[in-house]
Amino acid sequence: MAKEWSVEPSGTAGTGNMGIAVAAIDSSGRAGFAESMLGAINASAAFEHCTVFRFTRDAGQGIGCTILDAASRYHTPVARHTSRIFVQSFAQYDWNTRYLDPAPANLVRASYFSTRDILHHEYRASCYDRNGLIDRLSFAINDGCDAVVTFNLYRSIRRGLIGSHECASLIRMAPVIAHASLRHAKASKKKGAERGIDLVGRLPNADTLTPREIYLCTLLVEGFSIREAAEKMGVQASTATTLKKRAFARLNLKTKEDMLRRLIG
Repeated sequence: MAKEWSVEPSGTAGTGNMGIAVAAIDSSGRAGFAESMLGAINASAAFEHCTVFRFTRDAGQGIGCTILDAASRYHTPVARHTSRIFVQSFAQYDWNTRYLDPAPANLVRASYFSTRDILHHEYRASCYDRNGLIDRLSFAINDGCDAVVTFNLYRSIRRGLIGSHECASLIRMAPVIAHASLRHAKASKKKGAERGIDLVGRLPNADTLTPREIYLCTLLVEGFSIREAAEKMGVQASTATTLKKRAFARLNLKTKEDMLRRLIG
C-alpha cells in the first residue's frame, strides 16, 4: 500500500547522514547532481536509479514535467531514456502531482509505493516493469512558483522492496535531499534563462518575448526539435508549437533558419 509523510525540519532531523549532506551541498546546481546523490545514498541503502523532476500545472490544469537530472547505478542512459518516456506520456499519472497545490514553505512530502500500487498498467509496464524496478521512494517540495520539485529513488526487483528501516533513515534526510534538489532546480532554471537572454536578446523586438518564448527560441538555436524542446520544457509539443508561432511573429521570422541567419549576421 502506498504511504506518505509530511516532514518539517526540526531539531536534528535531516542531519543523520553526513555523506548525503556533503553530496547535497557540493553537487546541487552542478552537472552530475543525481549521480553524486545516488552514490552517497547507496553507501548505506542500495537503489538502482534516481531522477529529479519539476512538475507544473498550466492554466488549463494540464500537467507539465521537466527532467532536471537522472542517474543509474549501472547504466545512466537507461534512466534518462525512461525519464523521457515518463515525461512524454505518463507524468500526469504520477503520485507527486498531488503536491502541486500551495504548501507551507520548507514542507517536504515523502511518499512510497510499490509497482502493485500503480493502477495505470502502461505506465507501470513502460517505466517500472521493463526496467526491473519494484518500488520507489520520493521527496517533494514546492518551489514557491506553482511548481513541485521531486527527488525519486527506485529499487530493483533483485534487491527486494525498500525496508521500513531504510525508509525511516532516508526520511530523516528528506529535508536535506529535497532542498538540495530545489537549489539544483533553481540553478538549472537560471542557467537556461541566462542562455536565452544571451542568444536571443540581440534580435529586434526580443524584449517583447515572454520567458518561455525566450527559452524555446534558445532551445531551437541549440539544435533541439520542437518535440525535444517541448520535452525539456515539460509541455506538450502543441504548446511548444504555439509558443514558437507567437515568438516568430513578434520577431518577424518565418523559420528557425531565419533566426540563425540573424544571430550570425
